[in-house]
Amino acid sequence: MFDQVNDGYCPQCLLDSRRVALMINADDIWECPECLLQLHNCNFFFMAVMRRRGHGDLKNISAVGRVRGKILTRAAVDDEFKADSSGFKNEDDLRFFLNNDVINHTGRTIMKEEYPDQSIYERDKFKCQYCGLDASKDFETWWHANLNIDHVQPKSHGGTNDPTNLVVACRACNLYKGSAPCRSLDEAKEIVREKRAQAERWFKKYVLKES
Repeated sequence: MFDQVNDGYCPQCLLDSRRVALMINADDIWECPECLLQLHNCNFFFMAVMRRRGHGDLKNISAVGRVRGKILTRAAVDDEFKADSSGFKNEDDLRFFLNNDVINHTGRTIMKEEYPDQSIYERDKFKCQYCGLDASKDFETWWHANLNIDHVQPKSHGGTNDPTNLVVACRACNLYKGSAPCRSLDEAKEIVREKRAQAERWFKKYVLKES
């Protein structure tokens, strides 16, 4: 059943009483592997349903367990990477948006490319290039880091699979960096630092209950 809060499942499939986990696609956007609906993790609060469907070119990264309690909303008309914070009023409102505002991609087919995964991991010494976490020191760190290959400049903003645009990233940094446009690794690091500072303030206020 559709809920106004998203926890990593496709809202369109939930309307049909099916729980289908969102996956990260080649453009570093959450996508449903069945209906190809795309959702963008805008910030700590909003998960926006984008106005274009994806291509089914998916990485093996699931949103379940990574996206929790995000308010489901629609992407802004002028910028799909921003949320229209009005949200959906009910199931009918969501259905209307899906039927009238979400379109399929046309005239383009993504050719699957093999990422030079092992060489990138070895080049970066199994360390997150955004926060410096060294996942090679012991198994517990490696397990919780959940390292993957990230595009510094997302493919949705013209980035490529060239090794110079690929870095090792831990799960948290990859998630918080999202699909923000970055011209350099230093710019990407700054985005992650800002998001980390926001998360730390939230943690102190709502978890530690600091005033």
